[in-house]
Amino acid sequence: MRNPLHRRFGRQLVQEAGRYLGIFALLVVTIGVVSGFLATSSSMQKTYAGLDETNALEDARFETSDAITDEARSAVEGLGAKVNDDPSRDAEVTQDDLKATIRVYVSQNRTEMDTPSLFEGRLPEADDEIALDDTFCANHGLEVGDAIGLEGKTFTICGRMVLPDYTALMRSNSDMVMDAVTFAVALVDSDGFARLSDLPTSYVYSLAFDDGSLSAAGHTDLETDVGKALTSNGTQVTALLDRNQNQGISFFGKDAKGDSTMYMAFLYIMIVVMAFIFVILTNATVEKESSEIGTLLASGWRKGEILRHYLFLPAFVGIVAVVAGNALGYTIFSRMARDLYYRSYSLPPFQASFDAKTFVLTSVLPYAMLVGIAFVGIARKLGATPLAFLRHEVSRGRSRRHVRLTPKLGYVTRFRLRVLMRNVPTFVTLFLGVLVGSVLVMFSLALLPTFEDYAKRVAASMPVEHIYTLKAPYELEMTSSQQDLRDRLARLVNLSAAGEMGLGDMAEGLAEGLHPVADDGTYTQEQMGQAEKLCVASLKTQRRQSAGMEDVTAYGIQEGSRYWTDIDVSDGRVLVGAGLLMKCGLEPGDVIVLYDKYADKSYAFTIDEATGDWANTSVYMSQETFNEALGHDADWFCAYASDEELAMDPDYLASTLTPNDMQRLADEMLGMFSDTIRLLLRAAALVFFVVMYLLAKTVFDHSARSISYMKVFGYRDREIRRLYLTSITEAVAMALVAGLPMTMWAISTLMSTIMLEYSGNFVVGYTPQIICGELTMGFATYVVVALLHMRQTKRVPLELALKTQE
Repeated sequence: MRNPLHRRFGRQLVQEAGRYLGIFALLVVTIGVVSGFLATSSSMQKTYAGLDETNALEDARFETSDAITDEARSAVEGLGAKVNDDPSRDAEVTQDDLKATIRVYVSQNRTEMDTPSLFEGRLPEADDEIALDDTFCANHGLEVGDAIGLEGKTFTICGRMVLPDYTALMRSNSDMVMDAVTFAVALVDSDGFARLSDLPTSYVYSLAFDDGSLSAAGHTDLETDVGKALTSNGTQVTALLDRNQNQGISFFGKDAKGDSTMYMAFLYIMIVVMAFIFVILTNATVEKESSEIGTLLASGWRKGEILRHYLFLPAFVGIVAVVAGNALGYTIFSRMARDLYYRSYSLPPFQASFDAKTFVLTSVLPYAMLVGIAFVGIARKLGATPLAFLRHEVSRGRSRRHVRLTPKLGYVTRFRLRVLMRNVPTFVTLFLGVLVGSVLVMFSLALLPTFEDYAKRVAASMPVEHIYTLKAPYELEMTSSQQDLRDRLARLVNLSAAGEMGLGDMAEGLAEGLHPVADDGTYTQEQMGQAEKLCVASLKTQRRQSAGMEDVTAYGIQEGSRYWTDIDVSDGRVLVGAGLLMKCGLEPGDVIVLYDKYADKSYAFTIDEATGDWANTSVYMSQETFNEALGHDADWFCAYASDEELAMDPDYLASTLTPNDMQRLADEMLGMFSDTIRLLLRAAALVFFVVMYLLAKTVFDHSARSISYMKVFGYRDREIRRLYLTSITEAVAMALVAGLPMTMWAISTLMSTIMLEYSGNFVVGYTPQIICGELTMGFATYVVVALLHMRQTKRVPLELALKTQE
């Protein structure tokens, strides 16, 4: 015999359409957004992990100041590492009124290692053809067949491709984010490379290790041996990078992991939201139909039959939401995620793949939670006796002590207070729901301003217009001591006796060890007078909570520096940026250990004082302390600080840093995250709306009988709304304002956890605009909800007050 209770399902869906639409919307948003982005990220990470096999990705690379000798090559290959020549030249191009840099490689050098992935067209075959990075082409609307001018020389785009060692387009390994708008890589043939011979050449060599099973420690040991072999054979190594240290290769993996963490955090927040909602709705359902359940139990129905009946609709709506959410996630949201990634990263063509873990986390877990919470809630309630159900005593606890309210408050005020006191548990849950919704909204509103504020603070911490990092010490002018030494060495070389005694060779060796000097007239006296030598090193230190290694820039500056006027490095003092102390959990007086990955050495310094604000993650000391600690000569330096622009010799120049670069960093961060944040903000607004709607609906449902009594006593709908809706409005307003400190704490904790594995220290700044935006959005959402619920008071029937309730 068919269960007669099944006939109620259709009516319940119609009568409780708002409730089930809310559940449906929560699940679809959660599953759609999170599954779409996590599945896309997972597919891309699988493609990224396959670069080893499909594109013969390098194991390491090194760069030298000049081409290596055959002896140096043989020494490296003798260690078990294949050396692949891969020189490059940086050419300037103007595209869309923007000055961009194209790093040009030779296609013939990319046949056995770091091979390209073609999207369209082919590799160059003539000296006027070029294969350009696909992401750069997409950002500038360039197609195969278009012409592009490099340093006044015209090339025709014959193909759109990506290189496996530039999945993130970064000019320098010290860059914090990629730049797919003003930087790109390209391939030309050997004749096309010769057309750009007037440009400086970067001597880059890729390495493939013979032993593919080397561990991370084995990689480090072999790379250290390679560096020593090159140095011992007269090669000046300016960079030596394992592929895990190469930002162009490893940045996507770290960023994708960070994105996954952010979306998982969104998922966990949503699970908490849904847990609250499901508990409330389950309790409300049982309490609302308490009499019906009691009647069924008294009529002989078994608890299992009633339990299955009340589980059917949540389970049915949930499974439909899972299917709809996955359909949207793997189509619309996946395409959105793919577009976001390919707009920033230069990845091989996308290949979708199914990820079981993502499916379990985003579909199975929320659905199981929905059914499980409903099951536990209903089963717990069904433990009551039929008489308790009939008397609506299922949820009644101890009777609350009557609170006497003074008549001076007025009738309306006292009534509102009574509404609040009678619904304390519901309003507590409403507060928690508003709090979770506020966290989502404020997180979305605060993320972009945090990145922008960080970049501005980093730029402000740079007290000079230009920092020129050198490959080797390079003098702007001959000092008197250097000139005197050169004169003495020259006389020594010319002495015939010196030649017979072998002193001539010694003198030549000493002369070669002197720093090279710019030609007379290259720089004006004003430029040379204001330029200041300094030492710079890229080091690493351990983050707190064992969250990996933090990139640190260590500066050796002059005592009494004209630029770093607020930093006192006299008497061997070591100052550490306040942001680095926060990131590593250190304080003044502690010891900070800095690791040099090129030399495989660690250096310990006692922190004398903090400097700068929370965005400063650098370390400062005197040049003397720097050179002594790192084992350099006393007069060694590797950079210039200058307010004037200096035309540095490209053979010695490694990189240039300006405050404008920091602003570019801010723009790139905004470009990278703006679309993602807008999507999260829309999702947060929808979640806020659903949470507010369901919780407010629960309050109205609890007060349905009281509202009916009010109508019997002659109160008009407008007066009833004034009494009940105003109470809820005040509760929501108090929840929004009172929850601000907790919301800020939750956002700061969440941000700290998500960004811990990124370089740099990010602290959320709660500006009045962000706070007002969160409050406005939250209250505006409630106003919409309140307008929808105004009709509910009209639909409360008068006969509800006349029903017997013992």
